[in-house]
Amino acid sequence: MGCEQTQAEIDQLAMSELPDDIQSSWSINVSQKLYLIVSGVVFLLVGVFHLFRLINHWTIVVGTADVSFLLSYIGCPVSIAYCLWACWLLRAGTTRQS
Repeated sequence: MGCEQTQAEIDQLAMSELPDDIQSSWSINVSQKLYLIVSGVVFLLVGVFHLFRLINHWTIVVGTADVSFLLSYIGCPVSIAYCLWACWLLRAGTTRQS
């Protein structure tokens, strides 16, 4: 029972064994990787939904108001850009870490 270590202690121990220049470089931990993966997938799904809405001319009604297709014309590239940004951050963090 005395062998249990927190994730912070394990990360600190692993970082102490690395050279100083690598320790000071930007790296991401597992929870940040998970966040980037989940947010990237969510933004990809939102972008694909906007694209399908534009292709298939799906209408969205909220209450008594129709949602304009302008929302999807703006939302599709923006959400895809956020997805690509999350992928870029994930890749940049993992390549600098190794």
